[in-house]
Amino acid sequence: MGLQNQKISSGQVKWLIVGFLLGGTILTDPGSNAGHIGWLAIIIGLIYGFLISIIFLELSKRFPNQSPIQYNQKLFGVYLGYLVSLGQVLIALSVTVVIVKDFLIFYTIVLPETPQTAFAIPMVLILSYTALKGVEAFSRSAHVLVPVSIVMIYFVTSLAVPLLDYYKILPLTIDSPRLFWRTTLSIISFPFSEMVVFLMILPMVADRNKLKHKYLSGLLLGTLTLLIVSIRNIAVFGNGIATMMFPSISLARCISLGDVLTPAN
Repeated sequence: MGLQNQKISSGQVKWLIVGFLLGGTILTDPGSNAGHIGWLAIIIGLIYGFLISIIFLELSKRFPNQSPIQYNQKLFGVYLGYLVSLGQVLIALSVTVVIVKDFLIFYTIVLPETPQTAFAIPMVLILSYTALKGVEAFSRSAHVLVPVSIVMIYFVTSLAVPLLDYYKILPLTIDSPRLFWRTTLSIISFPFSEMVVFLMILPMVADRNKLKHKYLSGLLLGTLTLLIVSIRNIAVFGNGIATMMFPSISLARCISLGDVLTPAN
């Protein structure tokens, strides 16, 4: 089935956005480099994400049946439009590379004696198969798998409540403005700026009357979850979070649940 014939619902777009925001950042905690004030960088990223999302939705409304590859030349002219389209394609490829790289690093830490190719090859094959099946297939998968992931994230957070010390979030001051703004720009760059890839998907939405609401609710839910995870990690590790590559994994190892689940060494 050609891309032009594929249709997805606005509800599926919502969960695609949530999955996109969490998929490449939930393990690394994008605000961790800013220490105890990292949650503020995520809030600033949300404001930026909301503003560019309004632009994306307006473009989708103005060109409802066209991809950005088609209408970029109308907006910017033939040659500049071609360069903009090329940039969007490169962004999509870079997002894939960054996410795969982060997960390979994670697997290397968890299973250090296993070669990266043992994880890289299956991951690339799964991504290729998903791309072959098209947008409809992975949209339906996201509609099921992403809510399950959200439930798991909040379940882990509930187990971590006894470990939380909210005084570690204080003081509400920026110790290193340069590091804070560098972290903020990093969050703005990824994952929020990379949401430009959704311009490719929006023309496929069938129930466009609900698109704006579902899109923005997905943005809010995804960022709120990131924010809660960031505050949770800070409340456990304080400024020590800045030295951790995967704070959420470090926190999971600290959780105790009677004799069923004990902290890992």
